[in-house]
Amino acid sequence: MGSHFNAIKHPRKPNLTFAAGITLAAFLLLASTLGAAQTTTLYLANAYGASVNVGSVVRLAPTAPSHVGAGCGIPTLGLNQNNSIASVSLFPLIQTGVNTTSASTMNPANASATSNIANVSLVAGLISADAVTAASTTFVSNHQILYSSAGSGFVNLNVAGIPIIGLPQPNTTIPLVGLGRVVLNEQITKSLPISFQLQVNMIHVYVTLPNLLGIPLGTEIIVGSALSSVALYTAPAASSGGSYALEITGSLLNDGPIAQASIPCTSTYGKLVTVTQAGITIPLILTSGTMTDTARSDITPLMVDAQTTSSIQNLNLLAGLVTVGAMQDKATAVTSNGTNYQFSSSGTFTNLHVAGFPNIGDNVPPNTTLSIPGLGTLYLHRVVTTTDSIEVTMVELQVLQSNHLGLPVGTDIRIADSSAALTSKQRP
Repeated sequence: MGSHFNAIKHPRKPNLTFAAGITLAAFLLLASTLGAAQTTTLYLANAYGASVNVGSVVRLAPTAPSHVGAGCGIPTLGLNQNNSIASVSLFPLIQTGVNTTSASTMNPANASATSNIANVSLVAGLISADAVTAASTTFVSNHQILYSSAGSGFVNLNVAGIPIIGLPQPNTTIPLVGLGRVVLNEQITKSLPISFQLQVNMIHVYVTLPNLLGIPLGTEIIVGSALSSVALYTAPAASSGGSYALEITGSLLNDGPIAQASIPCTSTYGKLVTVTQAGITIPLILTSGTMTDTARSDITPLMVDAQTTSSIQNLNLLAGLVTVGAMQDKATAVTSNGTNYQFSSSGTFTNLHVAGFPNIGDNVPPNTTLSIPGLGTLYLHRVVTTTDSIEVTMVELQVLQSNHLGLPVGTDIRIADSSAALTSKQRP
């Protein structure tokens, strides 16, 4: 299993060119000379027992999930979460006994996650084990990120009739005749300019071949997953936020967010993240054309900025209550000192029509509010600003009354939403 920590080593001389491959130590050494910026460490840990996906379709959501940390500028130490379920059964894909997980930052300076699964049987018994344990730990010491999978292991693992003795080397791949392959002790590292992450998946089955069991191609089965991550940033603040095309919430209706683009606490390093989805139809509620959402952020010792956008073509909400040829919004947040935040937003409509309101045209002022008889409240170009964030939603319908459409009271439909937020030590 191994008991030592692996180290991500960095040169001692600062590199003044902020290239994609800048080392963490170099970044920290450079930043330490800039008094306006402060260094913040974020810890994250999560674990789950098992999951099954067929492409992008979830067949089995992560079981017994435990998660702590990842707050943007919020203290992420001293946290702990445990979870368990009695069993999992999705024959012939997976059957297990107890799933137990934990995620913790209780240690003063590390993030750790563990996942334990008993009595595992996958693909009608092709793979089996009495016990599976995944472990992942990361922390920072003397400008080095240390990481380890110590504690990971199997008890009586058997693959296609062959006993697997001991702990296989990381990312050991075994072909599965007439099915695909399995990766044992899969270890996925993700090293970015200011963060490092270790994900351990003890069993990862990839179905790539037609098979006698009829399991769809593209099916992936994961058993025993543990992830830990540490991020250090030296900047005036942390940024967060995101955009999505549609979200429906309520007591009976839940959908989305759809076409979501997000800003992580450690930024996108100036890269534009774009998520595009073809038109969508939700019977009796809406239809739309192409939906495109973007998110971009940058973080340096001198400035932090974040920007998100959402655009939708050819919207028809509630059989003509609201129709739009095109709409787009943008939310932006910037700070250079961690104390003074600057927020801005924009929103545009093309060929906007609202049934019963002939005077509503494309030039809608921010926070236009319309009362829809027998239904509720319709907001157009809604902008909500707090001391730390800004959010713009181009169309929002809140169902407040019983109605002939059968929409439950309390339903909230948000269309084309963008947000950006900042968090810093100087502003608790």
